Amino acid sequence: MSGTKKEKVQEFNIFNCLSCEGEPEFEKEALLEHLRTVHGIDTSVGLMGTREMLMHADGQGFCKYLFQWKLDCGVIFTQAICRRK
Repeated sequence: MSGTKKEKVQEFNIFNCLSCEGEPEFEKEALLEHLRTVHGIDTSVGLMGTREMLMHADGQGFCKYLFQWKLDCGVIFTQAICRRK
């Protein structure tokens, strides 16, 4: 619609650990630290497992994604992303 104010898109890249009570939320570096300290995973050698896309949405001026990661060690977390187009 012409003449309407374009909404600002808030970009984010957030992870939630589904293997922990309360499903705590992290940014990437904090998630890696959580995986090292709480789950005992050596993140320096990379993470082994699978990633499944649960949701993808395109909107006017943005894209949103939701992934679920299942690590070979059994830890599961989600990653929610929003980016401007």
